[in-house]
Amino acid sequence: MHHKATGSAVIGRGFAVWVIMAVSAFLNGLLREGWLIPLVGDNVARPASAMLLLVIVYLLAYLHQRWSGPITAPQALAVGVLWLTLTVALESVLGLSQGMSGAQILAAYSPTAPTYWIYVLAGIVLAPTLVRALWRRSATAG
Repeated sequence: MHHKATGSAVIGRGFAVWVIMAVSAFLNGLLREGWLIPLVGDNVARPASAMLLLVIVYLLAYLHQRWSGPITAPQALAVGVLWLTLTVALESVLGLSQGMSGAQILAAYSPTAPTYWIYVLAGIVLAPTLVRALWRRSATAG
């Protein structure tokens, strides 16, 4: 049986998991740019990389749930918003540090952008809530 974590512990653990997520995303980008794009081209590599990152995010959301124990719906939402906020902030800082304009950074958030970034962000913000729902469903089914 899992012990229920306090709100601050859930958020603190959420931050720790996000750090792992950020490192994983960086490694995923290196893999995409250094190996996948040369192997299969940009049109295949980008969506494959986005899907791989989402698989990692959902595995990390599952690990966060296991670490924190049962969390409430507001806690799951708070963790998702935390992950989204930290991710957008990091991406913005990295973009600006590489000389990108604000308009160039915002362009990546378009649903029609070939980066699939907006869909990754949607997956990130929803991950804790969806994993929580699956966790609760499996707990009541078994």
